[in-house]
Amino acid sequence: MASFLQSILSAIGRSSTAMTITLSAGTQTVTFPVLPSELMVSVSTNHGTVNINNYGDYLMMGKTGLKTLTLSGFFPAQNYPFAQYLIAPYTYVDTLEVMRTGGEVCQFNVSDTSLSMPCLISSFKFGEKDGSGDVYYELALTEYRYVQSQTAAKPDSTTGLKKRPESFWSKVKKNVTYYPGDSIGSVIGRAVGKSVTLNNEQFSKFEIYRSIVRNGGLKVGDIIKLTTMNLKRNGTDVSVTKESQTDK
Repeated sequence: MASFLQSILSAIGRSSTAMTITLSAGTQTVTFPVLPSELMVSVSTNHGTVNINNYGDYLMMGKTGLKTLTLSGFFPAQNYPFAQYLIAPYTYVDTLEVMRTGGEVCQFNVSDTSLSMPCLISSFKFGEKDGSGDVYYELALTEYRYVQSQTAAKPDSTTGLKKRPESFWSKVKKNVTYYPGDSIGSVIGRAVGKSVTLNNEQFSKFEIYRSIVRNGGLKVGDIIKLTTMNLKRNGTDVSVTKESQTDK
């Protein structure tokens, strides 16, 4: 019987050296001396549900949530054959407490697997329960996801200035032709290629154009050119007139 138990313990000891589980933060590292009997990772996807009248519920695709996992086991006070990297049990506890309260992101790794993630300690429970001096623990970890910032625009090699964000008027087509029966909205729609909400600067140009139309200033075949600086009709700048200022 003794040799049978010894062979089991030896087998456990050999398997334990094939994998290591570590948690690090800053200069602190804990290598768990006894592999947990179970290591399960949980993650959800944040799908949403929307209700449409007369049709019912529809599922809207969401983005991934955060991974979570829980480790449970014990820090040995005895020199068990299956344990490795032994130090005093409460040294493990003290190191984990420094990680939990130290304000640094931890890194969790399981060797020979793809499981490696930055994380934070969500909860830590520990204590003794059988008089052996072993310290039992439950450790909950939650994935830490770094915020991805937008790539900064590179400065222009000539001017040294960064490219400005694309504006409303940079999307306007160069030339828009007025046809019989055209409404103001359809012409503006062709100019920008889609429906838009005009700000004050854009609305002032819209008012100029509306004044031209109401005063019969456009003829079939006239060319309207919109730029960031002015509005031209058949190559001539259009200025704000009293009619365009008062014609609301």
